[in-house]
Amino acid sequence: LSLWSLLVFDLAISGGIASPAFAILYLVIIFATTLLGTLGTIIFGGLSLIVTLGLYLAENNHLLLPADVLTTTRLFPTYTIILLGVTIMLAINARSIQQALNRARRGERNLAESNQHLREEILQREKAQRDQSRLAAVLETTSDFVGMLDLEGKTLYLNLAGRKLMGIGEF
Repeated sequence: LSLWSLLVFDLAISGGIASPAFAILYLVIIFATTLLGTLGTIIFGGLSLIVTLGLYLAENNHLLLPADVLTTTRLFPTYTIILLGVTIMLAINARSIQQALNRARRGERNLAESNQHLREEILQREKAQRDQSRLAAVLETTSDFVGMLDLEGKTLYLNLAGRKLMGIGEF
C-alpha cells in the first residue's frame, strides 16, 4: 500500500494521467491479484479508479502541471520510482511464487509418503487375504472333520469332510 501511495504521489507531480507512470497502476492491480487474490484485485482496482478520477479532475481544474511542461529533470525521478517500484513488486511476486512452490513441494512429499504407506498396507492386506485363502483351501480339502460353533452352539463353519460325515449339504 505504501508503494501504491508513492506511485500516486509520483503521478500527481509528474503529469497525472499523461504521466508515463500511469500505466504502473495496471501492474499494481496485476501484482495485487497475484499476491492478494480477488479481494486485492477489487481493492486496488477500486483505488486505482478513484485515483484516475482524482487525477482527471485535478488536470481539468489545472491543479497539476501539464504534460508538456515535463522535462528530463522531472521525468528522471518518475522513471526512477517506476523502476524501483517494479523491481520491488517483482521481488515480492517472485518470493510469493517461491513460497507457493515450496508449499506445493512439501505437499507432494507428504502425498508420496502417504502413498507409500498405503501401498505397504495394501500389500499386507493382499498377503493376509492370500494366507486366509490358502488356510481355507487346506481346511476344505482335509479329510479331517473341522468345524466352528459360536457360544450358543450355532454352526459358524463346517468343512467338506465334516459336512459329508454329518450328511449335510452346503449351508
